[in-house]
Formats: sequence, C-alpha cells, structure tokens
Amino acid sequence: NLRLNRLGDEGGKMLLDGLADNSTLTHLNLSCNALDHDSAQQISTIVGSSSNPLQSLDLSCNVLSEDAGRLLRDGLQHNTTLTSLDLRGNEPLWGLIESDEGRADAVESLARGLQANDTMVKVHVDAFELQVPVLTGRAAALELHYPEDRRLGDVSAAILCALVEHNPTAKSLDLSKVKAAGQLGRSIGLCLKGNTALVAVRLQES
Repeated sequence: NLRLNRLGDEGGKMLLDGLADNSTLTHLNLSCNALDHDSAQQISTIVGSSSNPLQSLDLSCNVLSEDAGRLLRDGLQHNTTLTSLDLRGNEPLWGLIESDEGRADAVESLARGLQANDTMVKVHVDAFELQVPVLTGRAAALELHYPEDRRLGDVSAAILCALVEHNPTAKSLDLSKVKAAGQLGRSIGLCLKGNTALVAVRLQES
C-alpha cells in the first residue's frame, strides 16, 4: 500500500519502472500520489503485459488527465488479470463529461477498454460501483436493475450508459429511485442512440 506517499508523476514513473517485470504483486494501491501522464504510461504497459499478475489497482485521488485515460484504455484492452479498478477523485480525467456532440474522450476510452476486457468485475469512478460483466453483457442479464437510493454521479452515469449501449442481451434498464446527478438524461439519450436490444428504460423518481 503506497497511498499518500507524495510520489508525484516523476516519482510514480520511477516506481512503476521497477514494477515492469513484476511476477508476484497482485494488489497495488497508488492513491493520493499526484500521478498523471507519465505514470499512466507505465501503468498501461504493466496492465497490458500478459505476464503481469495484478488483480486490483487503486488509482483514486490522483490528477490523471484525459490523455492518461486513453493510455489506461490501451492497457485494459490487453489485460487478462485485473478484477478491480478504482479511479475515484480524478476530476481532470473526465473533462467535460458529455455534450451535444457526444461523450468525453476519457469516458469513451474507459468504456472501450472495459468492453474489451474479459476479467474486470468492478470499477469505481465515484461513489457508485459499476458491475462490469453485467453492464457489458459478458454476464448475460435480461434486466439491469440498481437498488433504490444508490448515488449515481455524472461520471458513473456516463460510463454505465456507454457500456449498456453495446450490451447485446439486456432488454430493460431500471434506475428507478436512484439518486442521480444532473446528466443522467443526456447519458441515457446517448445510450439509446446506439443500443439495439433495450426495449424498456425505467427512471421513476430518479
């Protein structure tokens, strides 16, 4: 656990250089270390290595940028071991989450990386935990349902909908009574433009 070690981006890169040939470490916590592009480049290389055994990676509360998001996507697309990823508290990563032109690059990048990843189970981007196998359709479910009073932030809503957009099995999405942030409607709209399987969406009291 290397949380709160004030590594900075250069220090993080140097540390990660030393982990490039890791064959034993399965859990890595690098939260609260001001990591950005250079560290993300090394993380992408490590995560994308077929010989790397990492199962959980905590990058929360850093300063990862949108470029870092694209690098993480590249690593995730080739990863075969990670089951848990924490990206909470990286506001610079997301930029403008969604606009009329579409999703932010980082949101789209992370969604693409997760869609190509066969092992990821859960991702945190804010207080809401995204269950990746069900959202992508890797674990078939006809109905996607979240419990009442769960808090769904703008970023998690955008990524949830980006994943559901390409889900080939789910027939309904139920977010009733979820405590949703302000951009949920826009996220759902972008999702429905590309999804060809959903026949029902429920948003009562959200």
